[in-house]
This record gives sequence, C-alpha cells and structure tokens, in this order.
Amino acid sequence: MKSKKALTLGLGLLVISLLALALFFYQSKNKALLRVDALSKNLGHVEEGKDLVADFTFFNDGLKPLRIFDVKSDCGCTDLSWKTAEIPPGKSSRLTVHIDTTMKQGAVTKQIRFASNDPDFSFGALNMQVDVENLHTAGNMTEGGRAKIFTDEKCAHCHVDMGVGAFGKELFEADCAMCHRVQKESKILVGPELEALSFNTPAQIARLREVISFGSKTHRSMPGFLDKAGGPLAKEQVDSLVDYLKSIKH
Repeated sequence: MKSKKALTLGLGLLVISLLALALFFYQSKNKALLRVDALSKNLGHVEEGKDLVADFTFFNDGLKPLRIFDVKSDCGCTDLSWKTAEIPPGKSSRLTVHIDTTMKQGAVTKQIRFASNDPDFSFGALNMQVDVENLHTAGNMTEGGRAKIFTDEKCAHCHVDMGVGAFGKELFEADCAMCHRVQKESKILVGPELEALSFNTPAQIARLREVISFGSKTHRSMPGFLDKAGGPLAKEQVDSLVDYLKSIKH
C-alpha cells in the first residue's frame, strides 16, 4: 500500500516537473527571439577600390514576430539593402552590406548598428574587417580615388554637403568629425583625433594647414580640401579650421 502511494506521489511530482519545464520553455519562447549567423565577419585581403559584399542572416527563434529596425552604418561608404524588417516566427531575413574600399588602406573595420524587439537583444552591432592593400608605395592615392570623396554622392553627403558655408568648429563638425573624432555610437577612428592634439609651434601649424589644404602624403584616405587642390573649401574656410584646432586648450 505504501509503495503504491509512493509511486503515485512520484508520478505526480514527475508530471508537475514536466509541466513546469513545458511552461518555462513556452515562456522563454513566447516572444521575438533574435539570433544572428555571425556578429563579425572578416572579408579578407583586397585591392583598394574593390566593392565588397557581406551578408548577415537574422533568425527568429521565438513565437512572436521579430522586428529589426534603426539599421545604420558608421559611414556613407557602407551601404545597406534594408532599413526595417519583420521576421515571422521560425523564419529568417538577410541583411546585405556593400562596402566601398576606395581611399582605404590597411586594416579597416566597418560597423552596422541595429535595434530589435527581442527584450534580451534590444541593440546590437555587426562588424566587418577587411585588409586593404596599399598598391602605391609612395603613399599617394590615384587622382580618381582622391576625387571620389568630393564627387561620389555617398561620400560628398558626409564630407562636402554638410559643411557648405560653414567655418571653424561648425565646419569641423560637418566635414571632419566623422573621421577625426571618436563617435558615441562607434569607437572606430579613421584618422588622427585632431581635437586631442596640440598645435602650438609654427611647424605644427604649417603641417596642419598643408595636410588640410593639399592632402596627406602618408595616408591616402585624406585628400586636399582646398578649392585650388580640387576640394570644396575656400582658403578662408581652411584658415578657420586651423584657427579652431589651434584654439583648443589641453
């Protein structure tokens, strides 16, 4: 009799445990559940100027629709094929990223940021690494490559359009900060962090003016911004950038 009661009690506890496990499984799945095939991809070693493509697949392992939104790149040379997507339960969707390596050299990292309605994966970032070969031993960019930053629609939007008619700090914020200031959304820094440097001596100031006006001879992603060198800035605007960077106290 006792063994029968013990068996009944044991079976009851087992059923309760199975029900609790099923409830836990259901609750853990009863939401949008985001899974990405990879958060980082290495695109290998390429020649400068190549257009690269990276695909990321978003899976919804939950029981409710998954929304991916606020998908943004860290610069204009990284182009996206979508902005918003809703993925049904058990389905997936692909994000295709195009990267223009023009004017890039060495180790380059590009980042895509996104948000989702998965409560445990509300925000995320995708990173792409590429090693861009420097074919110009003297460190000089081809004329076509240098001109692209001012003529290509994606490049010009960041490096030209925003700074039209601006001077000093306002001009730096518009045309320069995206490459020369660490951004809140991304820690990737393309060029020297100019606002953290001191420009005190005549030689330092002359060098700063020379690079802004006519470009860098050692880093081909920096073309000359002076109008006489093919850039969008008048001499007075270049002078205002130099004055602004000189004025920063450290």
